[in-house]
Amino acid sequence: AAAENAAFCEIVGAVDSTLHPFVLPVLQADVVATADMSETPRGDGTRGETVRVAVYRRFIRHGSLRDALHRVADPSQPHHAKYDDANAKPELLSKGSPNGSPENSVHGGNAAAAASAAANAADPSGGVLRSAMPLPAQLVALYGRQVLEAMTYLAGTGVPTVHVHAGNVLLEHAPATGAAGVCRVAEWELALLRAPAPALTLARPRPPAGSCEYRVEREVLTFGQLLYEMLSAAPLTDAELASWRAAETLGVRFPGPPAAWALLKRIFLPATGAAHGPTLADLLADPFFALAPSPLSPATPPQPPDSLSNEAFALLSASQDHYRHCVV
Repeated sequence: AAAENAAFCEIVGAVDSTLHPFVLPVLQADVVATADMSETPRGDGTRGETVRVAVYRRFIRHGSLRDALHRVADPSQPHHAKYDDANAKPELLSKGSPNGSPENSVHGGNAAAAASAAANAADPSGGVLRSAMPLPAQLVALYGRQVLEAMTYLAGTGVPTVHVHAGNVLLEHAPATGAAGVCRVAEWELALLRAPAPALTLARPRPPAGSCEYRVEREVLTFGQLLYEMLSAAPLTDAELASWRAAETLGVRFPGPPAAWALLKRIFLPATGAAHGPTLADLLADPFFALAPSPLSPATPPQPPDSLSNEAFALLSASQDHYRHCVV
């Protein structure tokens, strides 16, 4: 355990040593072993140990990408105060669904159900109009490219980038200023702890019936979830994806840049015969993101560290193996 704890701190230090412009640096990482109070005491009165990790970063006063989507005035407030659905306006439920829920709007396959699905897909908040608002196209492209650059770098270090989501992509400049902002990815170290990955519990791709086996990289699935939230201000749940798929059959045009929605379709609603989804490199090279370079984007991408100890490489390998089954 001590060797693995040292390896964790070594990897964190090595990744941060390159000062990637879109990865938020770690100020300090502490691994502390404490008595496991959930364990029955041994005969000598002692207990087993449980390991706790504390990672410190500087406070980002503009908050996260999700704070920007929800137009949160004070990002330092707790989660429930910022995003609680109780703040929604019940009188604004979408028509055609008893409670504005996509689960109740996609049924039977008739025209009324499809129209209801289209309405819910056009309002990806699940029919409840909240204060959340999608980002404008230029910020979707800018922040999307920055996150892709960060994910590409982290993947090059051997760290699985499956924990990126709108809540841990932090903004250096608030979009309300009108100036192009900078976003930085945090909490990437959760992969080293083999923590559950939020995006991998949400919607999975829906290949056409009868198509060949379809596979997409876990990192691409993670980025696709983030891209959908930037475009819709709502997470892509299975119910949302069902509504979106039904609306697609009606030719519904969604608000936001068509090129970005086309990328999402390649990930989550692939065409008949598609065997695999795009890679991170494919997404980064797509014109939608290629035309949105940031002034901070390095001319030469930082190189991953290559002088790690055997213990650190073993920890990276264990993390990769843990998430390998998440490829769909």
